[in-house]
Amino acid sequence: KIDDREWRPSRINLNGGEPLISFCSLDYSYYAKEPWRTPMDVQLRIYSQCKQPGRSMTYSLSDVRRYMKSHPSEFIEPSGLIHHETR
Repeated sequence: KIDDREWRPSRINLNGGEPLISFCSLDYSYYAKEPWRTPMDVQLRIYSQCKQPGRSMTYSLSDVRRYMKSHPSEFIEPSGLIHHETR
């Protein structure tokens, strides 16, 4: 969390060089009230206005790794993998 907002990865740019990861502050209060209106992640990102200034932040992969190493208590180690495939 940053500024008491939860930021989730929303886009990864692999266009040459080091990968860039964009994070979006999703509007979970809207989702919690009426989850059927934004059943897919992409719909919640659109509703949350991730492309608007102040609603997203972008960091290099090395910056994200450095932050994770310096703040290990904020992260959990994965214990498995979920693979989801749409039709």
